[in-house]
Amino acid sequence: MKKAIATLKSVTPYSPSRYYTPEIPKLKDESPDQYDERTWRHHAHVDGKGLVIIPGECFAWAIKAASKRRSDKIPGKRNQTFTKVFDCVEVVGNISFGVKLADLEMEGFMANADGRRGSGTRVYRRFPILREWSGTLLFISWDDQITESVFTETLRDAGLLVGVGRRRPENKGFFGRFAVEAIEWHDRVEVAASLFS
Repeated sequence: MKKAIATLKSVTPYSPSRYYTPEIPKLKDESPDQYDERTWRHHAHVDGKGLVIIPGECFAWAIKAASKRRSDKIPGKRNQTFTKVFDCVEVVGNISFGVKLADLEMEGFMANADGRRGSGTRVYRRFPILREWSGTLLFISWDDQITESVFTETLRDAGLLVGVGRRRPENKGFFGRFAVEAIEWHDRVEVAASLFS
């Protein structure tokens, strides 16, 4: 097992789109627009202290998606690629901003009412937006075939070509791009040491 402690920094703004409707019901006689205006902050993910975060799993999905796009072949394994190998990568922790829901900035724009591009009906929607962020995440690889160079290149492409959050490059947007500022790589570690040190 290997681990990488990656320091990441935003390149473009981050905007979350968490689905929260079951948690926060509409008020009596409240219109869809009034509901959106009252609740838009809840698109953000928060931790146990009520502070806004980017969940670590978003970065796990991003690096797996980047690996699939890259389709790098594993040396000595003929046509086998690293795509399935990156399924063995997990992320411990989240990126925390120290920002409360009440302090979030809003981005408003006209969007498709049903969420489908080109469907016709447009409505005004509101989402949280964070202009800048940075933080450190712990990546755990359970497959020793992933080398430091392969991991680093794939994570960099994840930040450039996949991204995290709403309107990310993976979905033909430009939000959620991030850069890899530093990586501390550990070739062989024990499970307990990787999680708690």
